[in-house]
Amino acid sequence: MEQPDDRPIRSYSQLSQYEECGEQYRLKRIERRDELPAVWFPAGNAFHQVTEVFDVQVVKFGLEAALLTDWPSLFPGFLAQFVEEELEKTNVPVEEWRTAGRTKEDIPWWNEHGPEMVRDYVDWRVKNADRLGIWVAADGTPGIEWEGIASFGGVQVTAKVDRVFVDLKTGATIIVDLKSGSYEPDDPLQLRIYRMAIERRTAEPMWYGAFYMARKAEMTKPFVLDTTNEQAIDQRFQRLEHGITAGVFTPRPSKRNCAQCGFKQHCIFVEE
Repeated sequence: MEQPDDRPIRSYSQLSQYEECGEQYRLKRIERRDELPAVWFPAGNAFHQVTEVFDVQVVKFGLEAALLTDWPSLFPGFLAQFVEEELEKTNVPVEEWRTAGRTKEDIPWWNEHGPEMVRDYVDWRVKNADRLGIWVAADGTPGIEWEGIASFGGVQVTAKVDRVFVDLKTGATIIVDLKSGSYEPDDPLQLRIYRMAIERRTAEPMWYGAFYMARKAEMTKPFVLDTTNEQAIDQRFQRLEHGITAGVFTPRPSKRNCAQCGFKQHCIFVEE
């Protein structure tokens, strides 16, 4: 990734966190308070890591060669690695980590279902091999964890894009974010920001956006990433920057926001 200048670097995750709850942003990124770990973070990282290596192998050696590896079997090892890294960083026992779902999606749950999600992703890629390929930028960079920094209204914004596919029949590009959780986003802001970042760095057009939902083993219907709201997105990043500089961090407590917040033990605004 290119070297940034000395201005702060923002991201989609910073913008969404600041807009959803400024106090959470302050506790995490300004005060740097300890966050209660969540199992879904290392689990999601493990899914992303295995599928990333798989797609890299597909680009380098072809699909048939990539399929010689037992990809699902790699998930538990990556999960254990990321869990260990979190333990070393926080010293919080795994039993106290946050879990999602009514079924308590703990480490054993992920060791059972994570490999299935990897297997389903590989099967999905095989099934769509004649329709979807990995996009490759003019400079030779493949659309696998593509990363770059672009200016959004004078604010430096970094983007790390899970995949950019290309429709082999039409040539249209599709920005895809991989989701290992159960929630399907209803706001395309993340993908619109990714489109703007890629186009501003490469000058290559991005057409569609979609989410790959690992639990359903399917990609959502691609939608057009229109350019009508670029000015508004630029202004949102400008307001983020101005708010941080001015020390404005508006708390937005609610049962929804506070339920799985990893900073509520530090927050005076928490709503149970």
